[in-house]
Amino acid sequence: MIRGSWEKDFFAGLILFFVVFQANGAFSQNAKSDSLINLFNKSTSDYDKMKLANRIASLNVNTDSTLFLFYTNEVIRLSEKEHNNSYRGYAYFNLGSFYGEKNILKALDYSNKSLSIFTEIDSLNSVAMVQTLIGSIYFYNGNYSKSYKSFLESLKINERNGNIFALGTDYNNIAIIYSAQKNQYKAIEYYKKALQFGEKYNDKELYSTLLLNISVSYTELDSLEQALQYAHMAYDSLIKTEYKEMLPHVLLNLSELYIRTDNLDKAEAYLKDVEQIINKSNKYYFLFYNITKGKLLSAKHNYNEAIKVYEFCYNESIKEGIFPFAQDVSEDLSKIYKSINMYKEGLFYTERFHAIRDSLTNSEKIKYITELELQYKFDKQLDIKLKEEINQKKLLSLQLKIIVFSLVALAFAIAVVILTVYNYKSKQKSYSLLNEKNSQIQKQSDELKDQRDKLHHLNLSKDKINSIIAHDLKNQFNSMLGFTRLIIDNWHDLDENRKLLYLRKVDESTMHSFNLLNSLLEWSLSQTGNIKVNTECIELKIIADNSIANLYAQAKAKRIKIENRIDSSINIKTDAIMLSSILRNIVSNAVKFTNVDGKIWISCISKKEGYISIEIQDSGVGMSQDVLGSLFNIKTHTTTYGTGNEKGTGLGLLICKDFVELNNGWIDVESELGVGTKFTITLPSC
Repeated sequence: MIRGSWEKDFFAGLILFFVVFQANGAFSQNAKSDSLINLFNKSTSDYDKMKLANRIASLNVNTDSTLFLFYTNEVIRLSEKEHNNSYRGYAYFNLGSFYGEKNILKALDYSNKSLSIFTEIDSLNSVAMVQTLIGSIYFYNGNYSKSYKSFLESLKINERNGNIFALGTDYNNIAIIYSAQKNQYKAIEYYKKALQFGEKYNDKELYSTLLLNISVSYTELDSLEQALQYAHMAYDSLIKTEYKEMLPHVLLNLSELYIRTDNLDKAEAYLKDVEQIINKSNKYYFLFYNITKGKLLSAKHNYNEAIKVYEFCYNESIKEGIFPFAQDVSEDLSKIYKSINMYKEGLFYTERFHAIRDSLTNSEKIKYITELELQYKFDKQLDIKLKEEINQKKLLSLQLKIIVFSLVALAFAIAVVILTVYNYKSKQKSYSLLNEKNSQIQKQSDELKDQRDKLHHLNLSKDKINSIIAHDLKNQFNSMLGFTRLIIDNWHDLDENRKLLYLRKVDESTMHSFNLLNSLLEWSLSQTGNIKVNTECIELKIIADNSIANLYAQAKAKRIKIENRIDSSINIKTDAIMLSSILRNIVSNAVKFTNVDGKIWISCISKKEGYISIEIQDSGVGMSQDVLGSLFNIKTHTTTYGTGNEKGTGLGLLICKDFVELNNGWIDVESELGVGTKFTITLPSC
């Protein structure tokens, strides 16, 4: 069981159900990890070791993530040797559950592996279980449509399979999707469907949870009488069971509702009940309790005491990073201070309320954008194989067309020769016809040559990409794999400094691989003509400042000063994103080949006939004429190490040249060994 996000009122937290850490067999929670690990190390049977690893992982899922991850991966390794798909499917399920609120890409990857295994072995109950997990992952990342789709798929499977004990959970989860989308009437409809199963099969935990969720939905609809009715039912159900975890939630819910209905004596009574059982180590419930206490004191017009409680809640909420609490508390404090004519303090908390609200709004936007980016990367990984197959088919089709066209041209030429011999006596007419046919053949020959040159260029591009993938990417992944295996194999023998050193090496290799893939993507888009150019009139200085800011840390590490001399009045007509990429690549190159304490400056000059030239000059090591001659040639282009031993991708300047030409401009470069290099980019002005 995991808890949903808090709504505007703190008691409006919904409870979402899904199975957490499933395993074959019942495992004693009192078993000691050390003794099980000892048995695991001594065992010679892969099957026994697989079961022991599963037990060790289950004991440490909430206490020691390192042990949990290690032994879960052992389950996967051993289950593959034993061809035990059931254990392997549950191991992937447990990893998906573990990463559910931590890393959506990993969570979905492991969950989909589990889903494939259970689908393959036709374990329908397990398939429904994984669909519920996938729905929960999407729910906590704000993708309600995909969450609903997975929950609905679980419901359909359980209905077809007659798994009636799981239907209550399915209905509850679907109801929470409707509640999150503010469709409380539909949510209540599904909660009540689920309620029948909780009551029929005496599932007290599910039954109590559903009663509380129904109360929350009625509260959202401002139907306080019905909200109270279901909150009392939830309380009555809970006190008859051993499931007490949710009791503080229900009591605070009741107290809050009675405050809203002006029945302050009952609100105070329930608040005192909470005080007897509240766990102060649970920051959410402890703050929830104090906020409700502050509301009760405020409702009784005991403003001095209410202010003390609220200010404690505000400070603790900020300290613990629970900003939705801090937002509501600052709003209530502002109202109290204004009501007692303390306007200065009221203004302070009004400003804090708006600042926190704006911060939370921006956080939600960032989370939404991040979720879209992660989903894009995940979908892209799934589609890459299909795209490769399609591209291969297109290439074969193009080659076949060229061969057919060549044969047709040859046949046509033979026909022309035969016709010329046949009409030998009519020389004038024959010569005229022959010249016409020769002209057509020449035109077709030129077209074939043009296509051959394009294919040759594409082959060079393909060879360059293959070279980068075969050498640069392979080396980076070998480095990452080597250091990762070194860390895993020698974890207990390495001191903390050595571990940090190796992890930094892995991080450097990962970042270089990421930059290389980004460059490959940008360059391949420009080569295939699939990139769209959106030209607009933009302020050049802003783009240059942003590009410099992205390279600040890299330049600072070498104490290199970067100076932007561009006047803010200069505008340029180009694609802003492409120009940012051009400037970033060239300035990054300048940093790479400039010594410590060097200088880089960016300036621009107006050219005649509506063009502006941007100059990027450094005091670096410079280049020879041979290097300059091959700088933009893909066939001879290579990458070299910088003055600080930095490694590049070998594609940056090629991307710059393509992007400049796509924006109707051109690029020039001047360099002198030991003096420095100057790149000049000329683009249309506004």
